Amino acid sequence: MLADIYSVGALVLLDVVLFRRLEVYFLERSPDGLVGVAVLGLSLQIVSIALLVPTALLETWQPRLALAQHSGGDAGFEREFARRGKWFARLMVGVVLLGTAVPLVAVPLVFPRYSPWLGYIVAFVFIRLACAGAGFYSSALYAAGRHRALYAPAVVAVVIAIAGNVVFTRQLGLRGALVAYGATQVTVAVLTVAAFYRASTRVGAGTTPEPAEARPRAGRELAELGDAFLARHFHATERAPGPQPACRIGRPCPGSSLRLGKPTFLKSRATSG
Repeated sequence: MLADIYSVGALVLLDVVLFRRLEVYFLERSPDGLVGVAVLGLSLQIVSIALLVPTALLETWQPRLALAQHSGGDAGFEREFARRGKWFARLMVGVVLLGTAVPLVAVPLVFPRYSPWLGYIVAFVFIRLACAGAGFYSSALYAAGRHRALYAPAVVAVVIAIAGNVVFTRQLGLRGALVAYGATQVTVAVLTVAAFYRASTRVGAGTTPEPAEARPRAGRELAELGDAFLARHFHATERAPGPQPACRIGRPCPGSSLRLGKPTFLKSRATSG
């Protein structure tokens, strides 16, 4: 468990320190200087707003994917992944179209000073949103406990990001940053999807639906009580007419070995009386 926490923390730190700060560092030392930093910053702010809903959905779906794998094995995980994937793909199409249109309207009206760099802003936003769909695959890997498969994409992307910014950003400013940013984002997206399908044969391996014999005693007793309730109330037409014996405190339930104990508040009242 501790190793998993450290590995997740390493991936998050890599994303925050390198992927979100690397272009800023090189743009400051490029011909565009602080102007380039401001243009990139505005682009990333628009992206963060556009990705609010997809990010919230992924955080909500991730525990459900993990539960589907735990309770339903490989088949349950695949069904849940396919069902959620269709919804997420439709959502991302709308997010890309709407998010790309936002700077076309917002920059001339709200940020007119950035109008000379409108093309760069739209390009940065489009690249990030178009590659953000790979986040669904990375969330599935996290849910399945296979997040270590993301190490290789992250390391390769770091190498490409550093090399691209050294070669292009420092020499060309915003144009070079756009090339380096696009190469990094596309690399991360493609390798993340590839890592998911490479690990798909192992996702949930060895996990099958939990048998009834492996459940805790309290869970088995609760299941027996539920079966007795359903048999009594929903299958009454298959039973002989007339009054049926009911579960009583201290006696076994009909068709079950479960005994109902006296509620604790009754015991406390009897003791106090």
